[in-house]
Amino acid sequence: VMDHLFDVSRTGLRSAVSRSGRLDGGTWMYNMEWLFDQVLASEALLRCGWVDEARVMLERNVRENIGPDGRAAESSRWFDDDYTELNHSGTLLYGVWNYLCWTGETAFIKKQWPRIRLCGDFPLSGRFWDPQSAMVHNKREFWERDDMHGMADGYELGYQFWVVFGLQKGAQVARLVGDKATAERWEAISGSMRNGMLMHPRYSLIEDGHLIKRRTVNGDWQRYCLPVDSSRMPPGSPMALNDRPEMEPDTTEVFPIAYEMIDPKAELSKTTLAWVERPW
Repeated sequence: VMDHLFDVSRTGLRSAVSRSGRLDGGTWMYNMEWLFDQVLASEALLRCGWVDEARVMLERNVRENIGPDGRAAESSRWFDDDYTELNHSGTLLYGVWNYLCWTGETAFIKKQWPRIRLCGDFPLSGRFWDPQSAMVHNKREFWERDDMHGMADGYELGYQFWVVFGLQKGAQVARLVGDKATAERWEAISGSMRNGMLMHPRYSLIEDGHLIKRRTVNGDWQRYCLPVDSSRMPPGSPMALNDRPEMEPDTTEVFPIAYEMIDPKAELSKTTLAWVERPW
């Protein structure tokens, strides 16, 4: 069964990714692209042994899907600060690290390093970075809901995780390409963010012993998603029908466990997994 699933997935990758590295990133034929999705697809290509294809995809995304300020393309477009998705930059750094681990090749990374570094630094500017909480914030959440859906400006777990994780991996890449200053800066910032995310007395993304999805900038747990106009929400959806549509639990809360940012055997992980499995 596992061999069959692997073969189907591998065939799907080859059929969905063009020779130029373009990928229709939508199950529903969006004909649009997200940097996050493409980087994870490049990891899948590497695991299939398709190194050339992975390099073409990564290099093309660095060249075409990173804006002049380091902002990543999502749904093939650029969004302003409030609505840009902050997980993309860390995911790119993770993808570049992955490529380096699998191939040992540094040529394309050295060639594109200024753009890679620009993307890694994007969420760390004062537009998003809050020194009080040591985390990044805006009005967009991981699943692309915004203030129309009731999202307050706040700290999203999916963003914190991918920025921290990406900076940790990116620091290793920076050292290998000879950029010691960037490596030291990213190591320091990722450490501060991880501490803020897990240990800040007011802003940590933990409640009742488990990880949570989101806090507002004043430190409140945003457990519910209260749309501005419920009549504009998809008919029959919880946001259209419920007085207090819940956002919890959220599958992004498993990221820090799956990627071992926190010990998978620790009490925090066990309590979080029990919390996430509640709907089932």
